[in-house]
Amino acid sequence: MQTSFDGLRANHAQPALAPFQRQAIFAAAVIGILTACLMPFAADKWPNVPAFVPSYQTALIGAYLVAAYLIYGYFRQTRIRSMLWLWGGCIYTAGVLSAQFLSLPNAFVADTRLLGGAQTTIWLWFFWHIGATGMLFAYALAELRAPGAVVADAGAGFLRCAALTCAALGITLAAVTLFHDALPPMDSAGDFSRITSTGYAPLIQAIIMLALFLLWRATRFATPISAWLGVAMVALAFDNAITMAGGSRLSVGWYVGRINALVAALVMLALYMKEVNRVYLNAALNAGQLANAKLELERHQLHLEAVVAERTRSLEEARDALLHAQKLEAIGKLTGGVAHDFNNVLHIINGNLDLIKLVAAGNDKILPRCASAQDAVRRGARLSSQLLSFARKLPLQPAPTSLAQVLSNMDVLLKRAVGERIEIDLRIAADAWNVIVDPQQLENAILNLTLNASDAMPGAGRLAIEVSNHSLPEGEAVRLAFADTGCGMSPEVRQRAFEPFFSTKEVGKGTGLGLSMVYGFVKQSGGQIEIESEPGRGATIVILLPRTPESAVDKKPAHDGAVRGGSETVLVVEDEHEIRENVAAMLSGLGYCILKAASADEARAVLGQHARIDLLFTDVIMPGATSSTQLAGLARVAHPAIRVLFTSGYSEDAVIHDGKLDEGVSLLSKPYGRDELAHAVRAVLAASGAPTGSLVQA
Repeated sequence: MQTSFDGLRANHAQPALAPFQRQAIFAAAVIGILTACLMPFAADKWPNVPAFVPSYQTALIGAYLVAAYLIYGYFRQTRIRSMLWLWGGCIYTAGVLSAQFLSLPNAFVADTRLLGGAQTTIWLWFFWHIGATGMLFAYALAELRAPGAVVADAGAGFLRCAALTCAALGITLAAVTLFHDALPPMDSAGDFSRITSTGYAPLIQAIIMLALFLLWRATRFATPISAWLGVAMVALAFDNAITMAGGSRLSVGWYVGRINALVAALVMLALYMKEVNRVYLNAALNAGQLANAKLELERHQLHLEAVVAERTRSLEEARDALLHAQKLEAIGKLTGGVAHDFNNVLHIINGNLDLIKLVAAGNDKILPRCASAQDAVRRGARLSSQLLSFARKLPLQPAPTSLAQVLSNMDVLLKRAVGERIEIDLRIAADAWNVIVDPQQLENAILNLTLNASDAMPGAGRLAIEVSNHSLPEGEAVRLAFADTGCGMSPEVRQRAFEPFFSTKEVGKGTGLGLSMVYGFVKQSGGQIEIESEPGRGATIVILLPRTPESAVDKKPAHDGAVRGGSETVLVVEDEHEIRENVAAMLSGLGYCILKAASADEARAVLGQHARIDLLFTDVIMPGATSSTQLAGLARVAHPAIRVLFTSGYSEDAVIHDGKLDEGVSLLSKPYGRDELAHAVRAVLAASGAPTGSLVQA
C-alpha cells in the first residue's frame, strides 16, 4: 500500500478518496463542528438528569466489552500483534469505567460511594482516558514499526497481554483506593478545573494528537480500520476538549464530553462488527470471480453453451444461498457468545440491585433508582434473548399448538398494537393442523412480524394473516403468512433482512433484531421462512412449520406472584464468584440453608459430606472434569430425593438437544431476579413425581 502511494506522489497525481474515507471524514467533521458550536456554552449548567449517568456508564462499559470480544475473535483469526493493544485497552477501559461507576456518590446509594474517596472518580476519569487513548497510541506505534506483524504463538501472546492488562488495572485501582490520600486533589465539590490547569488533561490531548499523527504515518488512513480508528480518536479529542472547557459536573461540556466518549466507543464497536461483515462479503466476491472464470472457459465450447449456461446459473444460486446461510450461521455463533457473556454481566447487576432493594426497603431515594436500573437490565435481557433466538441458542419448550387458537387469543392485542390505521384480516382455515412450537416464542414472533408490517405502512394499510395447510415433498406443514400493503423491499434489503442489527428504519426507531429473532425461532423449530416482496408492492413473510398429529395443549398457568421461601438445604454450584455469592445471599434471605461450590468437581465432595441436600442449583456450563449433567446424576445417586434446577445464560448441548429443552429438565435462564429465583426453586421443590433432572443422563 505504501509503495502505491509513493508512486502516485511521484506522478504528482492526487488519489481519489475511497467511500469509507469520505464517510470517516464526514463523521469526524460532524463531531468536530457540533462540539465546536457548543464550546462557547461549555461552562453553562444543564439540569441534572438522574438516568443519564447509569445509562451512559452501562452503555459505555458494554460497548468496550463487546468491542474487546470482537477484537479477540479478529486476533485469533489474523494473529496481528497490534490487535492485542486494542483488546487490552478495551478490557482495561471497561474495568476502570466499572470502578468509576461504583465510585460515584449517587450511582447506587444516595450520597454514598461504594468505592474510593472524594478524588477517586476524577482520577478514574483520567485513567480511563489514558487507557482509551493509550491503546490507540500503542496500536498506531505498532503499525508504524511493523505493519501487519503477526505473533508466532497466538495463545502465548494473548496470555501475556491479558497479564499485563490485569496488572495495569490492579495498579490503577490500588492507586485510587489504597493510596487515595496521596493523590493530588483535582475535584472540589464537582469543580474539576484543576485537572486542566495542572496539565493532566492536556497530557491526554497530546497523546491523542500524537496517536493520530502516528496512525496517519503508518497507514495514511488507507484501510477502514485505520480510518475509523481516526474517527474514534477525534471523538475522544473533542470529548477531552469540551470536558476541560466545562470544568465541572452537570455543565454543557461535561454532558457533551460524555456523549463524545460514548461515540468513540461505539465507533470501535461498529468498526469491528462491520469488519466481520466485510470479510464475509469479500469471500462471496472471491467465489463469484472463480465462477466467472469457469464460465468464461466453458463458453469456448459452443456446442454446450446453452446447457452450461443453465447449469452455471443453478450452481451460482445454490452457492449464493450456501454463502448466505454460512454467513448467518457465523454471525449467529458470534452473537450467541456475546449474549452469553452479556447475560452474566446483567445477572450480577440485577442480583445486587435486588439485594440493595432489600437493605434499603422503605428508602424513597434509593428504591426508584434501583427500579430505573432494573428497567435497563430488563431491556438488556430482552436484547440478549433476541440475540440468542437468532443464534438458535434459546432454550425452547415446545408443545402441540394450534396456530388458529393462538391468533384468535392475540386478535385484540395485535389490533391494539397497530392502532386503528391498520386493518388486520385474519384468514384461518377451519381445518388447520397443529404444530409443535414454543407457544411463548410463537406469540413473540407473531407480534414482531405484525409490528414490522405496521412500520412498513406509515399511513393506512391492511395486514392479512393467513393460516393454511400445505403439502411439501418432505412432508406436511402449516403455512403462516403475513401479507402487508406497505412499501415493500428491494432485492438488496430482502437479502439482508434476517441479519441481526440490519434495519432500514431511522436511528433510534428499531434494533434490527425483530426479523432475525423470528428467523432463528423458525429454524430452531424445524421450519422454513422466506420473504416475497417487491418495492412499492408490499411484502409477504411466509413461515412453514411441520405438522403434528397431536392435540393442542393449554398453556401452563403462571405462578400466583407471592414470593415464598423455605428451610430446605440448597447446594449452589456456580463458577462465577459474584453470581454464586449473590444467589447464596438471596436464597439465604428466603430462609434456605445454603451450601456452595465453585465447580462440579468441588460439588461432588460436598454431596458426600452432608446427610441431606434437597436441591442442586447448578449452572449448565461448568469448568473441570465433571459436567453439570454428570453432577446431576451423581447427586441423584447420593441423595435419591434431591431435586435439580439448572441455570444458564446460554446452553449448547448439555440440557438442550435439537434446540429443545430435555424432557424433565427445569432451567432458569439468566438474568433472573430474586422473585423469579424464589418461584423457580419453590416450584421444583414442590413438584410431584420423579425428582427434577432425573432424566438427564451423565
